[in-house]
Amino acid sequence: MIIIGGQVPSYFFCEEMVEIENELLNSLFWFLAGAISFRLLSVVFLSGVSSLVMEKTLIQSLILLRFCDEAYAAVLRVKQAKLHDDNVDRDVLQDSLEADNITIDIWRAASINGVINHFPARARHIIKFKDWRSAMNYLSKKVEGPRR
Repeated sequence: MIIIGGQVPSYFFCEEMVEIENELLNSLFWFLAGAISFRLLSVVFLSGVSSLVMEKTLIQSLILLRFCDEAYAAVLRVKQAKLHDDNVDRDVLQDSLEADNITIDIWRAASINGVINHFPARARHIIKFKDWRSAMNYLSKKVEGPRR
């Protein structure tokens, strides 16, 4: 722009200013549209990814609980065999077996309730079980796939 005698030519304001304004507004519009769409798509994408991560975490937690349950059951079988080998009275052996079964049931209920209660509230829709049996059925379906 050339200023002649300290004055700005009048034609400059008419066409070029409108053109510059249009370019600025157009650029601003596309910038805002890009920022909004980026935010929207990142929220949608991240919520999908976080759901997958939460489901994998849930499955791995259930696998760990199943492993602990099997290990505990094995220890109790060894205990019962040892009591049997030591010729412990049949009533005492039966009482011990009942106490062990109650302990397992309490542990199973507490562990599943712990998983459900400590799972993030925004991802609890992933949990499709309420007790040990339904949790193990859920795990079997997820790990082994649907049975045909």
